[in-house]
Amino acid sequence: MRASAECHQPVAMIIIDTLAMSIAPGDDNSAKDASIYTAALKRIADATGANVTTLAHPTKSGEGVRGSGALQANVDTVLEISLDRAKRGVIKAGSKFRIGDPNKVRFGYRLSPVTIGKDEDGDDIDVVLAVEDDARASQSPVVSDDTPIGDTVEDKLVATRRAVELCVMEIAATTGDKPSEIGVAVGQVLARLNLDRKGAGLTVLKERTMVTRLLSKLVEAGEIVKSGDNRRTEYRLSGVA
Repeated sequence: MRASAECHQPVAMIIIDTLAMSIAPGDDNSAKDASIYTAALKRIADATGANVTTLAHPTKSGEGVRGSGALQANVDTVLEISLDRAKRGVIKAGSKFRIGDPNKVRFGYRLSPVTIGKDEDGDDIDVVLAVEDDARASQSPVVSDDTPIGDTVEDKLVATRRAVELCVMEIAATTGDKPSEIGVAVGQVLARLNLDRKGAGLTVLKERTMVTRLLSKLVEAGEIVKSGDNRRTEYRLSGVA
């Protein structure tokens, strides 16, 4: 607000860098701390009328945002910044996109030096800016071979685990129920997983049985818990409060 007063301009965007640093001493893997953190972001947005964006690191596999699924479930939009095979920067819709069509959010860019002025010695002051790449290239999907990028069995398992967590956290945010009390069905996981895959430029999974097999592997690994049978089968997060 002080910057707004000094510059005589409204605050339009607030960027927090990074999530891991700003959530301390909280834990970004804790659903409780993540919920407190995102609630604080909302208070800032309400008080300033600005867009509040937090920069976050990806997971070790490069899929999605590191930390609790509540970090994604409780915000309006998740954008992913990555490099394609041509080492061109790509900004695309991530696992959460509340308004609009996530399939249309894909921008290519390259880093370019720009001179913005002179210093006191008369030397150029250069900064590096993200400059939009060729429009046709930036809107085209990433070219892949027979196996889509980031679409191995291990990648699918990580994405499925994340899809379960996002489903649970979204329900918890709506109902107020504890995450440990919420179970989700295969159909819910499939829908969430395919939304993420579309945002990543991957083909959707049409076979429900494939998702069931992935969920079974996660159950065997102790990452999620299965309850019920047949149409009453639900999957719950393991080790959450």
